[in-house]
Amino acid sequence: MSRHRFIVDIESGDQAPKNIDLTESRQIHQIRKVLRLSAGDRLDLIDGKGMLFTCSIAAIEKDRIQLKVLEIATEPPPERPAIHMLCATIKNDKFELIVQKLTELGVERITPVQCRRSVVTPDLEEPEKDFKNSKRYQRWLSIRNEATEQSERFRPPTIDSPKKLEHFLMRLQEEDRAIEKNENRSIRALSFICEAREEAPPLVEQISREKAINASRTIPLSHIRIIIGPEGGFTQSEIDLAKATGFTPCNLGLTILRSETAAIAAAAIATSFGDFL
Repeated sequence: MSRHRFIVDIESGDQAPKNIDLTESRQIHQIRKVLRLSAGDRLDLIDGKGMLFTCSIAAIEKDRIQLKVLEIATEPPPERPAIHMLCATIKNDKFELIVQKLTELGVERITPVQCRRSVVTPDLEEPEKDFKNSKRYQRWLSIRNEATEQSERFRPPTIDSPKKLEHFLMRLQEEDRAIEKNENRSIRALSFICEAREEAPPLVEQISREKAINASRTIPLSHIRIIIGPEGGFTQSEIDLAKATGFTPCNLGLTILRSETAAIAAAAIATSFGDFL
């Protein structure tokens, strides 16, 4: 039987904590008023870095819940490629839906990208640290954390600050080269750009084809990366640039999907097939 899970900031240092206090008002309300847990009930805490703490409730107070740590577990090694979704900036309530559902589906990284036809164009001149202090970004983190708890993940996905698509594609190549140099390992990724009107094989076909040949690869598949465009679609120059940086065109079916629907559908395909690669 699964237990309710909450993400908290735990500084364990050299020694694992024996007791933990929950003080966040949302979590206290959830435990007291929604779940109606009481002393002696068990729940799980995650630190967002791969550690899981099984706890029992020692005492429930108005502004604090005291927990006793019973067991500590470490996140098991990943059994599928990391899923990285690059999603065009769209209206904020729609992007919040993307954050929530991609977190539930197990996506590891979400990058908001500004495309030429994006309706929403955040101020990309704003320093990254300032954007990450903004109400919009903090809202994304709140939604992400709640979805992490609900879906019983060990850690939440990374959410980048918004970048121009062409700039981020170049940066991604630099990131891969840095990892290969510093960690002395090769990165092999399946990279796709979803273009509804492009004459290209469906995403589901291209990922499933990988299963047949993956066993013979000497370098395991480490990432599946998918770019999702804005309401108006990609420009031809954006598609050409994506191809030039290693992304293969694909489609998600015969119908034209909204941007947020496409992101969720593509993530569902990638995570479900990724379990079998």
